[in-house]
Amino acid sequence: MGYNLTINRLNGNKITKTEWIELIESDAEFKLIQEISGEMPNGNILNVPTPDAGLWEYQDRAIPFTFNENWGISVKNPDLQIIIKMISIADKLKAQVQGEEGELYDEKVLQEQIKEGSLNEKKWWQFWK
Repeated sequence: MGYNLTINRLNGNKITKTEWIELIESDAEFKLIQEISGEMPNGNILNVPTPDAGLWEYQDRAIPFTFNENWGISVKNPDLQIIIKMISIADKLKAQVQGEEGELYDEKVLQEQIKEGSLNEKKWWQFWK
């Protein structure tokens, strides 16, 4: 469970796999991954296939950005820093950041949410905690 934000284009032009991979390769903080792994509380390792995903390594964090040519680039439960990165990526791809309910995120909306204190800081991949 969680809330997804997606980078997409509303004009019908989809973000292509080539565009996405070129963006990953041009950003030193990103690397291309094909699966996400995490350790469960019982010590077992959970591996989830994520074809053509990007792993954003920022400070001491590693945030997966999943990709699908039909719906775009997605992050589950993004916090403030992730949303800022998503807006930056959207600008480079001439796209926008959109929430599950159709709302669009840009710098103006971001400033309003910061002022209201309404951004979620929970890490989605730690859903079992």
